[in-house]
Amino acid sequence: MRDAMKWILLPTLMFMALFAAAAGSNPKAARAVRTPVPPSIDGKLDEPQWKLAPPETEFTQQDPNEGEPASERTEIRILYDDDAIYFGCMMYDRSAGEIVGRLARRDDQPVSDVLSICIDTYHDHQTCFEFIINAAGLKADILQFNDGVDTDKTWDAVWDAKTSVTGEGWIAEIKIPFHALRFPRQDVYQFGLQMIRRIARNNERQMWAMIRKSESGFISKFGHLVGIEHLRPSANLQIIPYVDGSSRFVPASPATPSGREFSTNAGFDFKYRPGSGLTIDATINPDFGQVEADPAVLNLTTYETFYPENRPFFIEGTQIIRFTTFGGTAGPGLFYSRRIGQAISVDPPPGGYIESQPKFATILGAAKISEKTSDGLSIGVLEAVTRRETATLVDSLGNRMTQVVAPLTNYSLVRLKQDLLASSNVGMI
Repeated sequence: MRDAMKWILLPTLMFMALFAAAAGSNPKAARAVRTPVPPSIDGKLDEPQWKLAPPETEFTQQDPNEGEPASERTEIRILYDDDAIYFGCMMYDRSAGEIVGRLARRDDQPVSDVLSICIDTYHDHQTCFEFIINAAGLKADILQFNDGVDTDKTWDAVWDAKTSVTGEGWIAEIKIPFHALRFPRQDVYQFGLQMIRRIARNNERQMWAMIRKSESGFISKFGHLVGIEHLRPSANLQIIPYVDGSSRFVPASPATPSGREFSTNAGFDFKYRPGSGLTIDATINPDFGQVEADPAVLNLTTYETFYPENRPFFIEGTQIIRFTTFGGTAGPGLFYSRRIGQAISVDPPPGGYIESQPKFATILGAAKISEKTSDGLSIGVLEAVTRRETATLVDSLGNRMTQVVAPLTNYSLVRLKQDLLASSNVGMI
């Protein structure tokens, strides 16, 4: 029995060791150079600081001719200071008049000439922040995790980019503040890096760190970004208060005799990063008035409809708190944040009507702590309290009654996950 176990375990361990060596083993490296003066983000590469950094020029086609050199030259230089990392990108094009740049809403990606910068700041070969800019200056940002299998397109960061089209091609200048990224503080940094250019008219996709279509994995095949060191730790604090008022005009009815409804609201969001990978988020009576509305869905199945999470507080740290189970591609997994502060539906009594009702369970307050340490331990803690909500109903005889439609509720969650080997992890929720 012992010999049989040995012959079962040895190949398994050898495979795991080989897979661990494969992840992050791409030797390609780009060097970032510290700049004494930050470049101006204006879509022009005329600042002398850009000459300090060596250019990255070796790009390889993944499409249409896999493994062939890029059809057009790309030149990218990288600078940094204590506040941000800067990319100066020159996309040469011998047919500059055929460069495609289309405008759309942020995070949309119409067919156009595009540059994508992917940074694995944890250097865990599993998670990356992707920043996308097209020739017209359209921006998109995506959080990728689980080696690129899972993505969160609702993640939005504050970063700056400008583009311009010249007779030689098109230019992109990009500034990504360090506070928009997550990484543990240390003296010398090494990040994972991938840079991808798309040329629309050729349907060409070229990569700085080549990944063949026959290979599995994405972030685990990145090259490396070196040269960043001795960043000045700085705490980042954001407080966003709001006050709003709204009026609603409807036909007069027993529920609204005047035909008018007026309401006011106030609250604030709070984010604090104490100079490390730790992020503390808090919110008091959050404002979701600017959150994108859910699309109309006709669900004729017996399964619940899972809507995307667009509320900023709940998006932060989603790659840490998410806990997928079997069938995870069909839903959010064990934790579905849309149940916190969910919409409330009330049925009127027979022959009566609803005089007043809340639209959703008000979130009185919520707090979240999320962090990933340099040892690969991810920690997520969430606490939220929703208010007791009541509706006023009037029956067919004109009797008024109050009904509790949502109780005072407390939500608590603790999530731990430890990275193992190349792309495995063990965790609990």
